[in-house]
Amino acid sequence: MDIKTVTHQNPIAPSELIVTEEGRIYHLDLHPDDIADDIIVVGDQERVPRVSQHFEKIDFKRTKREFVTHTGEYNGNRISVLSTGIGCDNMISL
Repeated sequence: MDIKTVTHQNPIAPSELIVTEEGRIYHLDLHPDDIADDIIVVGDQERVPRVSQHFEKIDFKRTKREFVTHTGEYNGNRISVLSTGIGCDNMISL
Protein backbone atom coordinates (compact mmCIF):
# COMPACT_ATOMS: atom_id res chain seq x y z
CA MET A 1 0.00 0.00 0.00
CA ASP A 2 1.34 3.42 -0.96
CA ILE A 3 0.79 5.86 1.91
CA LYS A 4 1.55 9.54 1.49
CA THR A 5 2.08 12.04 4.28
CA VAL A 6 0.90 15.57 3.64
CA THR A 7 1.82 18.38 6.00
CA HIS A 8 0.00 21.69 5.77
CA GLN A 9 2.70 24.36 5.95
CA ASN A 10 0.53 27.48 6.26
CA PRO A 11 -2.10 27.79 8.98
CA ILE A 12 -5.61 28.60 7.81
CA ALA A 13 -6.57 32.24 8.30
CA PRO A 14 -9.39 32.78 10.84
CA SER A 15 -11.45 34.40 8.09
CA GLU A 16 -11.31 31.14 6.11
CA LEU A 17 -12.25 28.74 8.93
CA ILE A 18 -15.75 28.95 10.39
CA VAL A 19 -15.72 28.07 14.10
CA THR A 20 -18.88 27.77 16.21
CA GLU A 21 -19.36 29.38 19.62
CA GLU A 22 -18.44 26.00 21.15
CA GLY A 23 -15.09 26.09 19.32
CA ARG A 24 -16.05 23.41 16.80
CA ILE A 25 -15.08 23.54 13.12
CA TYR A 26 -18.46 24.23 11.51
CA HIS A 27 -18.33 21.93 8.46
CA LEU A 28 -17.08 18.94 10.45
CA ASP A 29 -18.72 19.66 13.84
CA LEU A 30 -15.37 18.81 15.43
CA HIS A 31 -13.47 20.39 18.29
CA PRO A 32 -9.67 20.20 17.85
CA ASP A 33 -9.51 17.74 20.79
CA ASP A 34 -11.86 15.37 18.92
CA ILE A 35 -9.27 14.46 16.30
CA ALA A 36 -5.80 13.00 16.51
CA ASP A 37 -2.65 14.47 15.00
CA ASP A 38 -2.51 11.44 12.69
CA ILE A 39 -5.54 11.22 10.38
CA ILE A 40 -6.52 8.72 7.71
CA VAL A 41 -8.71 10.41 5.09
CA VAL A 42 -11.17 8.31 3.05
CA GLY A 43 -13.67 9.41 0.43
CA ASP A 44 -16.78 7.33 1.15
CA GLN A 45 -18.27 7.64 4.64
CA GLU A 46 -18.93 3.87 4.68
CA ARG A 47 -15.16 3.29 4.71
CA VAL A 48 -14.74 4.98 8.11
CA PRO A 49 -16.06 2.03 10.18
CA ARG A 50 -14.22 -0.38 7.89
CA VAL A 51 -10.97 1.33 8.91
CA SER A 52 -11.81 2.00 12.56
CA GLN A 53 -12.80 -1.63 13.16
CA HIS A 54 -9.05 -2.27 13.24
CA PHE A 55 -8.52 0.24 16.07
CA GLU A 56 -7.88 -1.26 19.50
CA LYS A 57 -10.55 1.08 20.84
CA ILE A 58 -12.73 3.89 19.54
CA ASP A 59 -13.04 6.88 21.87
CA PHE A 60 -15.03 9.26 19.69
CA LYS A 61 -17.55 9.12 16.83
CA ARG A 62 -19.20 12.05 15.09
CA THR A 63 -21.24 12.43 11.89
CA LYS A 64 -22.22 15.64 10.14
CA ARG A 65 -23.59 15.30 6.63
CA GLU A 66 -21.08 13.30 4.57
CA PHE A 67 -18.33 13.83 7.15
CA VAL A 68 -17.88 10.86 9.48
CA THR A 69 -15.09 10.87 12.06
CA HIS A 70 -13.87 8.12 14.38
CA THR A 71 -10.95 8.66 16.75
CA GLY A 72 -9.31 5.92 18.75
CA GLU A 73 -6.09 4.00 19.27
CA TYR A 74 -4.09 1.76 16.97
CA ASN A 75 -0.86 0.15 18.16
CA GLY A 76 -0.97 2.46 21.18
CA ASN A 77 -1.14 5.62 19.06
CA ARG A 78 -4.08 8.02 18.88
CA ILE A 79 -5.46 8.10 15.33
CA SER A 80 -8.53 9.41 13.51
CA VAL A 81 -10.24 8.36 10.31
CA LEU A 82 -12.34 10.97 8.51
CA SER A 83 -14.50 10.81 5.38
CA THR A 84 -14.48 13.64 2.86
CA GLY A 85 -17.54 12.72 0.82
CA ILE A 86 -17.33 11.85 -2.85
CA GLY A 87 -14.98 13.86 -5.04
CA CYS A 88 -11.83 15.85 -4.46
CA ASP A 89 -13.72 19.18 -4.30
CA ASN A 90 -14.86 18.29 -0.77
CA MET A 91 -11.23 18.27 0.40
CA ILE A 92 -11.37 22.08 0.49
CA SER A 93 -13.47 21.86 3.68
CA LEU A 94 -10.74 19.92 5.45
